Amino acid sequence: MALKNTERVLESWSRESQETGIYDRNIAAGYCQYATALMMSNKLIQAEENLRVALSILSQLENKELASSHKLVLGYNLWLQGRLDDAEAILKDGLAIRVAAFGENDTYSYKSGAYHAALGNVELARGNFSEAQRLHEYAKNQYEKTHGKHHPGTADIYHIVARHRIREEKFDEAL
Repeated sequence: MALKNTERVLESWSRESQETGIYDRNIAAGYCQYATALMMSNKLIQAEENLRVALSILSQLENKELASSHKLVLGYNLWLQGRLDDAEAILKDGLAIRVAAFGENDTYSYKSGAYHAALGNVELARGNFSEAQRLHEYAKNQYEKTHGKHHPGTADIYHIVARHRIREEKFDEAL
């Protein structure tokens, strides 16, 4: 259902963009939303294509930070495809945009933490457990600062950090 709905919305916005000649953050968001629905349907290649269209549109705009959310989704997509080097490159690029806009330990939003979590997933997939853990710990701390301790996103990263503790057989710390 989500796939069909986002596809219809994107088709409508695409027609409007073609008629007006305006390609802005709204049409880019439409491509990203459709890509997310495609990813949920395990259509990763098609999702990647739509994310790259969104990023192409956003590259024409002055506010480069707008692209950082879409690069995060593309990074997750590439990670799911097993393209770890590509995922790492796009995630590091998106994180650099956020650092330039908001500083190294940004508390403007959760996205810096989300980038670190995604990079941690890449390192975990490579078997680099200590680096994955470092990145996931950073993400946890950043989520606590931006979301608070009782947000579902923070709970997700707590679960990931707990898995690191279990792997190390530090069961008391995993609780």
